[in-house]
This record gives sequence, C-alpha cells and structure tokens, in this order.
Amino acid sequence: MIRRPPTRIELRLEDLQEYENMKLARCQCHSVAAMGSSLAYEVLAYLHGWYTAAYVCLTLLLLLWKRSVLPYPPVNLVSELALLLLLAAAEAARLLLSRRGNLTLRVLPLLVGALLAAPSALAVCYFLLWQTYVLRLELVLCATQLVFIGVETLLAAGCMVAFSRE
Repeated sequence: MIRRPPTRIELRLEDLQEYENMKLARCQCHSVAAMGSSLAYEVLAYLHGWYTAAYVCLTLLLLLWKRSVLPYPPVNLVSELALLLLLAAAEAARLLLSRRGNLTLRVLPLLVGALLAAPSALAVCYFLLWQTYVLRLELVLCATQLVFIGVETLLAAGCMVAFSRE
C-alpha cells in the first residue's frame, strides 16, 4: 500500500478578511434578491390549488345532484359544466404562472397570473349570483374562492413591486 503525505491546508488572516469583504459586497449588491420569493404568497397559492380542486369537485357534484333533484334545463347544465371546466383550466394556469413567477423572482408570470384573476373571479361570481339554482353551500364555497383570488392578487402585486426594484 502506498501512503501519501497528508495534505496541509493553511489559512491566513488575509484570506478570512477577503472572504468577509466578498460576502459583504454580495449582500449589498443583491439585497432585494437576497429576500427571495414570498413565502406567504407561496403558501397561499399552494393552499388555493388544493381548495380549487375541492371547489371544482364539489361544484360538479352539486350540479349533478341539482340535475337529479330539481327541474334543471339541459342547456343550462351543459353551459354551467363548460364554465366550470373553463374555470378549472384558468385557475390551474393562473396558479402555475403565479407560483413560477414567485419562485423565479420574475414579474411577467406574476402579471399574467394576476390578469387571469379577473376571468376566474367573474366565473366564480357567475356560480355565486347567476347560476340556475344557488345553494347555501355554494355561497360559502364561492365566497371562499373569491377571498383566495383577491388576497392572492394583492400579494402578487406586492411581489411584483418587490421584484421590479432589483
């Protein structure tokens, strides 16, 4: 077996001072980037994704239940199912863009996600106000969905301001 001599590492005082100066300069240059993405926004978007999935499933089940119990016009059922599927697609795209923009510290995906909040809110308002039959459970579900959309839009605006200052 061949033995090699141990490696000797020497650390001088100048090296430590140089490292501290580099670390200080990096913190001063990237003060906004050091903040990183918004944890509150990320948690809210994650929870809203799960809530949206539950909202779509419950609304679909309620539509089918109302169709079997109440005199529901077939044309209205088809249009409300189509609107529900469009809402699910818009919310999925909005949440994906918003979370990606938050994690990558980019303004454009956050802006597109915030702009997609308007059609999503209008679709939820349809289910809240103008649906053929509105149940009390749907009032609670839609109001919660609107609160999620509103708070996320406000947090996205704050993130856009913070990210654009870089």
